[in-house]
Amino acid sequence: MEKIAPAGVDVDVRLIHSGDPSLIRVDNPYIKAATSALHEVWGKDTVFIRSGGSIPIVATSTAPGRTQRHDGLRPADDNIHAPTRSSFENFELGIVSLIRFLEEVGR
Repeated sequence: MEKIAPAGVDVDVRLIHSGDPSLIRVDNPYIKAATSALHEVWGKDTVFIRSGGSIPIVATSTAPGRTQRHDGLRPADDNIHAPTRSSFENFELGIVSLIRFLEEVGR
């Protein structure tokens, strides 16, 4: 970072926190149920992407036999960490999606 920093710019890199990486398999019944529910509610296909975030608990909850899922229930331009965060429409669709997911898993 120091090598590419413009003149007059000080670089200070610090480790604030860390967590182990995890990769969630998409071929299990819970992810399939989520995919079905999301498609029904949002009318769009699920896009599986490898995307990160600072959620260290995910690695511990994806131990063998356990499944963790995270749904990005907002478009990329929805100001994810802005004070107003997501739109109310996306929030409502997220609730309906969760209900449909639980119904799918209950079958």
